[in-house]
Amino acid sequence: MFGGIILGSWKLTASEQFTPYFFAGGGILYVDVGLPTMGSRLNGTYQLGGGIQHFIRNDVAFFGEYRYQHISNLNTSSPNEPLNSSKFLVGLSF
Repeated sequence: MFGGIILGSWKLTASEQFTPYFFAGGGILYVDVGLPTMGSRLNGTYQLGGGIQHFIRNDVAFFGEYRYQHISNLNTSSPNEPLNSSKFLVGLSF
């Protein structure tokens, strides 16, 4: 997969240490996974999700998030069987 996605993010201030956030957006992807049921290599995608950051220091945060992603050819060709995925991510941000 190769492409570009624009995401908007909304952060809520719960406390100085914990910050919940939500995001959503979409874009265009070139997908060459060899699935004839996708109908096209040029596809659209959208994602949405949310998570929480726990600030360990002012410049370091541990985060956990859930992300849903949908990929399909936007009915530009047939067939149009989408790829949908759910992801749980954890990590550190600096």
